[in-house]
Amino acid sequence: MAEYASIDDLLAGDELGQEDVTLPNGKIVRVKGLSSYERQLTLKNAVKGEGEVDTALIERRMIKMGLVQPKLDEKQVEAWMKTASIGSVRAVTDKIRELSGMGEGAEKS
Repeated sequence: MAEYASIDDLLAGDELGQEDVTLPNGKIVRVKGLSSYERQLTLKNAVKGEGEVDTALIERRMIKMGLVQPKLDEKQVEAWMKTASIGSVRAVTDKIRELSGMGEGAEKS
């Protein structure tokens, strides 16, 4: 018979995992999955007046919270995104989504 989770089991959290991502330039970064709470923080105030979603804001927050090595603040993430290729940013955000258990297009949900 299956054992039900206790409060302590739930509060201990899930193992989200960390993985290295090789960028198109050959450099390596380490990312982690986002918790449910971190995911909610990425969405906070990201919807504009007429329901338009600020995907750039969501991506900056996702990278800020999910990038482990090197650790960047939101301004540094924005500066990197201004100079990085789409392939570099996508490699990082796709891996964060995968480790977080989010499906394709999850930034819009």
